[in-house]
Amino acid sequence: MCRHGCPSQETIQHVLQSCPFVQGARIKRHDKVVNSLTEYVERSKLKFLKESYLTNRTQQLKPDLIIVKEGVAYVVDVTVAYDHPEVFK
Repeated sequence: MCRHGCPSQETIQHVLQSCPFVQGARIKRHDKVVNSLTEYVERSKLKFLKESYLTNRTQQLKPDLIIVKEGVAYVVDVTVAYDHPEVFK
């Protein structure tokens, strides 16, 4: 069982994706990547929206970034599954 008291088996997937004890660290890691991408997009002088809501017929979505380059919109929703220094290189 999870050493943090969760009623789940302690697996890498549990710790990295759903354990409430480390949720703050997961959010911090995600936000670090989003902020790094935002700085890159700003330096590149591209148009972008950060954490804007998109609505379609059945749901409301909130991607991390919407980047527009040469008339094409790229929707970016960051997922960081493993925090290892080599991954960020």
